[in-house]
Amino acid sequence: MKKGILRTILRMRNRHLFAMDVVFLSIIPLISYAVRMNTMSDAVTFVLPLIIYTLSSLVIKLSVFNIFHFYNRLWRYATLDELVTLGFATLASGIFCTLLFFVVLKPTGLIPEEFPRLFPFIDGILTMLVVGGVRFSVRVFYRFNERANLAAHAKRVRAAAAQRDDVV
Repeated sequence: MKKGILRTILRMRNRHLFAMDVVFLSIIPLISYAVRMNTMSDAVTFVLPLIIYTLSSLVIKLSVFNIFHFYNRLWRYATLDELVTLGFATLASGIFCTLLFFVVLKPTGLIPEEFPRLFPFIDGILTMLVVGGVRFSVRVFYRFNERANLAAHAKRVRAAAAQRDDVV
């Protein structure tokens, strides 16, 4: 079971990350609403605003991530430079989504006045955590796999050296 999951993660390509982004970024606004309101009982009244915000923010976030070349990177070799880029990209997408919320959706009435104003900020923070977590988990799993391979190789080398010493 563990080897199957590890093998799947190690074979992950950017198209898989894109698909995961679409799924997670579609769910994050609903989670943001739940975090802010501590309940989902009022969510029925805000279904349409949540759908409108989710679809428009999804377009913005994926566009920003594409501009920052998120889907052209080798995340298994991610370094501090990619972490900084990830921070800038998620911050930029958060700023654009906040502007969308306060400058476009609220004034036009697509988002009602009763809708929580803290919502886009929570959405931005969760986006940063989820997008960063997914990408750097690929790096972490790749590093663990490298260490396991190095340890196995070292055992083989020691065994071969011990066997050679016995022959001589």
